[in-house]
Amino acid sequence: MAIKYILDLTKEEYRDDFVGADKSQPVKYREFWQFEAREKLVNNLASFLNDAKQYRQSRSEDKNKTWLSHNAILVTGQRGTGKTVFLRNVKSMWRAAMQERDDVHANEIFFLDAIDPTMLVDNDNFANVIIAQIYSEVESKFNSSNCCNGNQKSEAQKGDFYKRLKILADALGKKEEFEGCTGVDKILQYKSGINIEKYFHQFVESAIQILGCNALALPIDDVDMALERAYEVVDEVRRLLGCPYIIPIVSGDYNLYEKMTNIHFDEKVYRNAVSRVDQDEYAKELTKAYLAKVFPNHMRISLLPISYISPSLQIRVSKQESLVEYYSYREHKRNIFAQFYPLCLNEEALYKWPEPEFAREFTQFIRAIAPHEVEYALQGDRATSYELWKNFINWAEQKQSGVAYTNADSLLTLHNIDEDDSFNIMDLPSFNPKLQIRKEHLVWEEKRFLASQLKSLGEGGQWQVENKALLEAAFDKADNTLKSMPPLEFFHHSCSISLAEKAAAMREGDEEPAAYIEKISNSNGKETITPYNLNAVLLDIYAYGDMYSKLGNNYQFVCLSRAFEIILYSFTKYDSENKTTETLAKILHRRPFYSIFNMAPTKMITGDREDDEDESFEAELQESKLYTANLLNAQIQDWKVEHKALFESLTGEQLIPIFSYIFNKVFTAFHVFKFENFVKQSSGADEHLTDFIKRFEYMMVNAAYTAMIEGTAVQASVAITSNLETLRSHIQFNRYDRVLSRNRKIFAEQQTNKDSITTLFVKALESHPLFTMIQSQLESDTLIEPRIRLGASSRRRPKQVVYGNTKVSPRLEKQIQKFFKAHSEILDPRISTVKRIKDELDTYLDLEEKARELFEKYVLPEGLDYIEMEEISGDRVNNFIVALFELFTE
Repeated sequence: MAIKYILDLTKEEYRDDFVGADKSQPVKYREFWQFEAREKLVNNLASFLNDAKQYRQSRSEDKNKTWLSHNAILVTGQRGTGKTVFLRNVKSMWRAAMQERDDVHANEIFFLDAIDPTMLVDNDNFANVIIAQIYSEVESKFNSSNCCNGNQKSEAQKGDFYKRLKILADALGKKEEFEGCTGVDKILQYKSGINIEKYFHQFVESAIQILGCNALALPIDDVDMALERAYEVVDEVRRLLGCPYIIPIVSGDYNLYEKMTNIHFDEKVYRNAVSRVDQDEYAKELTKAYLAKVFPNHMRISLLPISYISPSLQIRVSKQESLVEYYSYREHKRNIFAQFYPLCLNEEALYKWPEPEFAREFTQFIRAIAPHEVEYALQGDRATSYELWKNFINWAEQKQSGVAYTNADSLLTLHNIDEDDSFNIMDLPSFNPKLQIRKEHLVWEEKRFLASQLKSLGEGGQWQVENKALLEAAFDKADNTLKSMPPLEFFHHSCSISLAEKAAAMREGDEEPAAYIEKISNSNGKETITPYNLNAVLLDIYAYGDMYSKLGNNYQFVCLSRAFEIILYSFTKYDSENKTTETLAKILHRRPFYSIFNMAPTKMITGDREDDEDESFEAELQESKLYTANLLNAQIQDWKVEHKALFESLTGEQLIPIFSYIFNKVFTAFHVFKFENFVKQSSGADEHLTDFIKRFEYMMVNAAYTAMIEGTAVQASVAITSNLETLRSHIQFNRYDRVLSRNRKIFAEQQTNKDSITTLFVKALESHPLFTMIQSQLESDTLIEPRIRLGASSRRRPKQVVYGNTKVSPRLEKQIQKFFKAHSEILDPRISTVKRIKDELDTYLDLEEKARELFEKYVLPEGLDYIEMEEISGDRVNNFIVALFELFTE
């Protein structure tokens, strides 16, 4: 049966005397974690006790013969693994183990108080400290009421002890007096050193007779912390404490001992003028041989790491009314993730969470983040949750975890926002590198922001030179962030909208049928259906052109960070309708928060070529962003009502961790797509703003699924296809792009509860108004109509397609394309001849009926001259019109 460990939070923190170390005792008393190490320690102590008895027997036969033993026990482990606690409990462990044995009595080993070399005064000699430690214990024995009271034998032992002490003290004094002597004096020094060993053994022998034991155990703690005294201590262990009567129990990190000893021998070897290569090798050999002698391998006890112990650990807490309850650490860890990483289950999202690495850290962490308090927080106790987050930010700072710290800082900032203040994502460190850079007290910030941004930008064209200039104006090389941040939204002319395109888009939006409508409440509380210009709304959200420029702002750049801020705001803040409209208007008027323009707002960009737009478009009337804010507010309010279950299940600030993950993942992925897939292939591309938005949506949703998949998710890029027909069709995209669909399937298999918070969250994200407003529902497919062509140099001309000698309007062509998409499962995309199209329509009666409706509603009103039309090889739209005329006018 596996060993169960316990951490007792009902006990005072300073109490580390685990008297119940015996594993046979009930679980609630088994507070000592190093059972395996205990067994090895007890066996070593019993073996050395037997050696001490044998040595005492041999000394009784020859008082002048001394032996040295290598019986030092090394308790090794990294800092914080519990070495000090282990040493403080060696006596308890020994006594508990001896209760089960009849051949050995626990009192046969006398345990001296532990010596901490870090507490020694600079001039203290370690040998003198050891002798003083033994003397102090004997003196206490003399002063006890039941010692040496008229007992002749005891008085003789007492006199012998003081005699041995004086001889040893004189010898040590002579040794120190002869330091630096030569000739006869040096010979006397050597003689004194030889005698010290004999005198010390006699002194210890006299002490153990008085103490009534056979051996002395001497714990020596934290040698590796006393760097300047380390070699001295270890060498005293080798020489003076080689007495078989004494069992040194030394704690420390063996790797540090090795380094410090190697430094000592390296200096010694260097004095002998050996070549540097030989010097290093020789010093390493000496170090290895020396430590093998002082700390024999079989006498080294390695403490178990906390990662080995924690899976079997039970945490004992005192709840209300003195009720004691136990929590498993496994359960507590799951609750910790639920509290501090809500919705984040994926190994990538939880990568490098500030997990305690050592026993000391572990106990500190559990006391700061107690399991019953986390339980209260998860049950809806907001006050407890707030206090835990304050503890967590301190823990994140101690562990130097940038992600955890910025998440906690952002959450606390959002929690404490004044009611009169509007939401601004730049106030949240998770999304603002400048706030991270300004944390001067966090000296461990280590992510070089400027260097990483320059690397992601690359080198080459004029646009890169200009973006680099903006970066270097905004940041210094010494600017470090607390966590890795994604690439900024850099500008490029392929990702811009010309003024001519903008003007045409505005006109087309005004001329559209009232398909894009919105319910808006009037002053009487009644809802009215009002048409709106969708193109104008998209431009307000995604386009930005108010930057300093020698080109006179002849184009606007597409940025997605304003949309991200709107989405984050809509998920995390539950403001009134008026406050929401006000906040949205401010977001729309601000620079996109993660754009290069926002990081360097006063710098001038020149562009890499002059634009040839008609000046008539420069004076185009700007839509009021306040109207767009009102429109978004109405849609967001309806959306929140629709997803009421989600917003009643958690507070908005709890979504900061998952949105922090989504932010990094999406903006990194979109940067890669934009400059690796789009910019390099933008010549002749037909990318529209709505295509960018759809890619952004897929990346956001995929990042959400990835975060919420427990274990490993599909990490490949999503929505980078150059096939726009696939991108714009929901059915086609799911058919060909396997990344999102596979992650959705993995998530569905893990989350069988349709009412789970994770399921509710992803549903809300997928149906967010910023994503649904560009969708058109046609039959069984959801389609994205291309709107607002990208590319700064493309002159917008009235779209006119000529088939044969007949001109077809853009409106008709658009309806035919929609028809193809809606029935793509029936109409093979390779079919383009008139005969094949007619055969397909004849075969499927339902399809023929839909085609007839299209013909009567859109084709006939065009007044096309069918007589002039003829079949054109490969031209599917033209041939479809010809096929319709031949079918329905015969």
